[in-house]
Amino acid sequence: MWSRPEYAFTLLLAVLMLLAGCGYHLSSAAPVALPQGMTRLALDSVSQPSTESWMEPYLRRSLRDELARRGQITWVSRDAAQGLIRLKVTSYSDSGLRQSSDEDTVKSEIRIAGEAQIFESASSQRVWNSGQVQTNVSYQTDNESSTAAGKDAVDDFIERLVDRLGSGF
Repeated sequence: MWSRPEYAFTLLLAVLMLLAGCGYHLSSAAPVALPQGMTRLALDSVSQPSTESWMEPYLRRSLRDELARRGQITWVSRDAAQGLIRLKVTSYSDSGLRQSSDEDTVKSEIRIAGEAQIFESASSQRVWNSGQVQTNVSYQTDNESSTAAGKDAVDDFIERLVDRLGSGF
């Protein structure tokens, strides 16, 4: 007879196969369609309030990578673009959550909130707005750096923004 871990694994595998057979997939792998059939994009602006020097270039790269991975998108110059993306991070914080008896912070949390918008480049008309998106990432301060956790938070934030493209315009 099967032991419990083998039974649980087999059951999990069967459920995953059933869901895959029904066409279910994780949202982070779901393809997205841009408004008005756009395929050529330019990143118009990125604004963020933090003093982290790595953050703006990382936001740009993460957004470009996520959209390229999940959509039929070509990144072009502003002049050749059908759509312009504006990304605005409205808040970024890195705060201690729990302290040890010696008052050393042992767990911290990074929070990011913001939104993205797509504008039709010829008319400057807004064709999509993500609405406010927020993500929180916790990390242990003794074995994970704040920058690595911040990059994880940015990736999660961007993934949630792009998920909104799959929700309609």
